[in-house]
Amino acid sequence: MLIHYKTYRIEAVEQETDRWRAAISRLDGQPIKVAIPPGEHMVVITSVDSLTGKGAIDLAKQSKMAAE
Repeated sequence: MLIHYKTYRIEAVEQETDRWRAAISRLDGQPIKVAIPPGEHMVVITSVDSLTGKGAIDLAKQSKMAAE
């Protein structure tokens, strides 16, 4: 499952059965700045598992809204 949200590409990735996370990257190819630990990354993976791909994407969208 893949969506575009604002300036981000968010893809649900199944780590194991019923353990989904989201991979977040920018549509323009620029790195994403993260606060903890400080740095920049081309792809950021959510740190919390979800039971569904949609749940992982929703969590990623919430984290991007909180960062803005």
